[in-house]
Amino acid sequence: MENKFNLVDEKWIPLEGGKDVSLKDIFENKEKLPNLRGNPIQKISLIKFLLAVVHSAYTPKDQKEWEKLGPNGMAEKTLKYLESKKDLFYLYGEKPFLQMPQIKKEIEEDTKEKNKNPKEIGNGDFPNLPNDNNTIIFDRDFISDINSHQKAIFIISLLSFALAGKQHHSNHNKPSKVGPSLGRNCYLHSIILGEYLLDTIYLNWLSEEDIKKFPFIKGIGTPTWEKVITIDKSKILNENHELEYQEILLPISRLFYLYENGTYMMAGKIYPNFKEGWRELTLCFNSDKILNTDTNKKPWREITALLSFIDTTYKGYDCPQIRLAIDKAKSKSYENIKIFSGGLKVSSDPFGQKVKGSDDFIESEIIINLNWLGKKWFERLKLKMEEINDVSKELNKKVYNFYKEQKLQNPKELASKSENHFWQLVEKDFNKLLEICNLSDDKYEEESQNIRKIFIKYALNCYDIFCPHDTARQIESWVKNRPIFKGGKKDGK
Repeated sequence: MENKFNLVDEKWIPLEGGKDVSLKDIFENKEKLPNLRGNPIQKISLIKFLLAVVHSAYTPKDQKEWEKLGPNGMAEKTLKYLESKKDLFYLYGEKPFLQMPQIKKEIEEDTKEKNKNPKEIGNGDFPNLPNDNNTIIFDRDFISDINSHQKAIFIISLLSFALAGKQHHSNHNKPSKVGPSLGRNCYLHSIILGEYLLDTIYLNWLSEEDIKKFPFIKGIGTPTWEKVITIDKSKILNENHELEYQEILLPISRLFYLYENGTYMMAGKIYPNFKEGWRELTLCFNSDKILNTDTNKKPWREITALLSFIDTTYKGYDCPQIRLAIDKAKSKSYENIKIFSGGLKVSSDPFGQKVKGSDDFIESEIIINLNWLGKKWFERLKLKMEEINDVSKELNKKVYNFYKEQKLQNPKELASKSENHFWQLVEKDFNKLLEICNLSDDKYEEESQNIRKIFIKYALNCYDIFCPHDTARQIESWVKNRPIFKGGKKDGK
C-alpha cells in the first residue's frame, strides 16, 4: 500500500470545541490548544500515547531539568523527534503505524482459508461500536465507513483497552485476554489536566528520577512503534512483571493490520492482571486493592483515595500519576489543576466481555486549588465525605424498609436508585465543599453545618420522591421510615 495519512501532519486528534489537530500542531505550540475530547477511554489512551511520544523524544534526568525545559522545551525536542521519525507514523504503507502486515498471511494459514476477508471495525471488538448482530433502532446505530482519523484512535485505544473475547481471527477456541489497562474488573484511571493540552502533557511528563522510584518499571525503553513486533503466540510477560515504561504507556495486547475498510487482528502479548502484578501509574491502588469503574459511583466520590498521599499517616490508596503531577504543578506555581478520572464498565462471562445492561463509560473532573492541599484540608474533606456517605446509607436503608413494608418488588433496586439520585444532587455542591474545607476555623464550623443541612435536605427530598405517600397505608409507612439525621461527626480543626 502507498505511504499515506501521516499522523505527524494529518489533523486527527480531537480537541474540545470540535477542532482536530495533528501531532505537529500540538507541539508547534503556535496557539494554546484545549484538552482532548472523546469518551474517557479515548482520552486516557491518547494522553498515554502523547506521553509515549514525548518520552521517545526526550526524558529529563531529574526535577531540575524538567523545570528548566518547561512546556516549550519539551515541545521543541518532540518536534525534532517527529520530523526525524516521520516515516514511522504513516497509518498505511509498507510499515504501517503500530501494525503487522504479515498477520494477514498468518491468519489465512491459521484458518486454512485463502483470501480471508478482514473483519469490519466494530465487530464486537470495541465497546462504543455495535456488534454485527445488534438490533438497529436509530440511524446513529449504523456503522458508517470509519475514516482514517477514527482508525488511528481505534488502534491506539484498543492496544490498552481491548475487550476479552474471540473477536480476533483464529481457529483457536481460547478467547483473547483483556487489554491490561481495562482488566476484568474495569480499572479506573486518573490523570492531571492543565488548562491547555500542552500543560497537560508537560505536567504528566516524568523524569528518569521519577521512573526509578517504581520497581515494576525497568527504564524508559523503546517506543512500541519503533519495535520489531513478531508473531509469537507463546510470548508472555516475564515472571517478575517488569516492563519498560513505554510498553506500559502503549502495550501490545493485540496485533493489527488495517486492510481495505476492515482489519485483521490477532491476540498479542499476554499481560498480568492487577493481582498478578500489573501496575500502571494512572491507576489508584494499594498493596491489595485497586479502584475500579462503577457506574453507580462517579469517580469524584473517590477524591480522598486519589489524594491520600497528602496525609502520610493515612494508609490509603496511591495514584502515582496524580501524586507526581501535583508536585510538579506546585513547583511551577500552577494555581489550579483538574483531576480527570474515567473508565469503562463492561460485563464479563467465560467467553469474554461485552457492554450490556447498565454498563457504560464514566468520568468526572475535579477542579483543585493547589493552595488547599494540606493535611488539615484533607482531614476535613475526609470527614465531610464520611458524613455524606452516612446520610446516603441511611437514605438507602429507609427507602428499602419502606418498599419492604409495602411488599413491592425490587426494594434493593429502588433504594439504590434513590441513593444515586442523592449523589447527583450532592455533586452540584461538591466544589463548594472543597472550598469550605479551606476556610478559617470559625467560618469552617458555620459553613460546614450549613452545607450539611443542604445535603440532608437533598436526602429528604429523595426519600419523598421515591416513597409515595398518597394512600393511608403509604402515609403510615412513609412516616414510620422517614429518616431522622442526627448531628454530624465531630469536625477536626
